Amino acid sequence: MQTKYIFIFSALAMVFAMFVGCVKDPEYSNELLNRTESVIELQSGIADREIAMESGDWALTYVRFVGNGGDIYANDYKPLALDSVGMVKAGNWLSVEKKKDKDAVLLLSLDENFSEEPRRLRLGVRDGQSMREILVTQRRGSGYVLKEKIITEEEATTFEHNDILRRRTLANDNDHPINIGYYIRDLLRDTRFTSEFELKDPAHFGWFPEPDSMIRMLPVTYEGKVIWDEPVKFQSRITYFPYQQDNPTVVMREIPANSELTMQSQVRMRYRICNFTFVVQHVDTKFETRIQGVWKQRIPLTYTINEWVN
Repeated sequence: MQTKYIFIFSALAMVFAMFVGCVKDPEYSNELLNRTESVIELQSGIADREIAMESGDWALTYVRFVGNGGDIYANDYKPLALDSVGMVKAGNWLSVEKKKDKDAVLLLSLDENFSEEPRRLRLGVRDGQSMREILVTQRRGSGYVLKEKIITEEEATTFEHNDILRRRTLANDNDHPINIGYYIRDLLRDTRFTSEFELKDPAHFGWFPEPDSMIRMLPVTYEGKVIWDEPVKFQSRITYFPYQQDNPTVVMREIPANSELTMQSQVRMRYRICNFTFVVQHVDTKFETRIQGVWKQRIPLTYTINEWVN
């Protein structure tokens, strides 16, 4: 009798397993995406990359970074999502669009990834009971060229002022006059040029001008002459340059007995702000990125040295 019950239970279990095996998971009942579009590998920026759908009723439910799983937020400070015709953007680096006349296509745009670290995204797409992910990996391109520079000085913000440097003295403790010399560069060593870049998108600092990150900006003209036209380093931190440190001039002075010579320098400085746009092009795909921001410069124009004997 016990053997009979075991047989009946086993038969019922087999029938149940066959039934379950024939029922498809409702989450995957509709093949929403073409399988070839589920994984996208990039080494460039893209504009309106078309990803074909099987339905015009699709909706983007999330965009997340691979790894930490955190949602990417749109410009309205809400998690990036799209459930009707329109466009959503995250900053200026990512956008997803659905067009009325192309409702079965997801249009994806990505700014260039200048980082050495790949950018990995997961896009969740839903249609009815079906859910799929588009996995996007975007790596840095093989190379870039600076196609165009547009630089304009904001003259309304430009101003000049005088920097009064600290005093320096040369003493003569003797009972007779002596000749003593001093270097111009020693009096001016506290004066420096500064160069500072600020970008609308700090991620664009990952791009750098080949081969040494140096880029030439607008020259400086003073009293009708160009007094500065040197390249500066394109980087996120302030760059400092010494002033007159290559000046070999030695000034000789006779200092009377038991006296001291005091020198004080005054440097005419100019501060200016320039708006700029660098158009950077991918060497292979020709995809263009507009790197925009402001450049701030503080620069010495000329100097005078005042002397007196005490």
